[in-house]
Amino acid sequence: MANKDLERYYAALDKALMRFHTMKMEEINKIIKELWQHTYRGQDIDCISISSDSEGAGTRSYSYRVVMQNGGAELEM
Repeated sequence: MANKDLERYYAALDKALMRFHTMKMEEINKIIKELWQHTYRGQDIDCISISSDSEGAGTRSYSYRVVMQNGGAELEM
């Protein structure tokens, strides 16, 4: 009984943390985009953002990279 409850709690907590991570990454990228557009005067880069890729299926390990966007194309910086 207790073991099953712990598994359910773990699954719910894991799901909530993953959702929180996604929300925070979106919020951070929104702020970065606004700051970039206010400060950068060049025409070669539309905006920059942080991209996170999960490493493996079902893991909470992420690989982060900074990417620039120009005309719909995304390039790693």
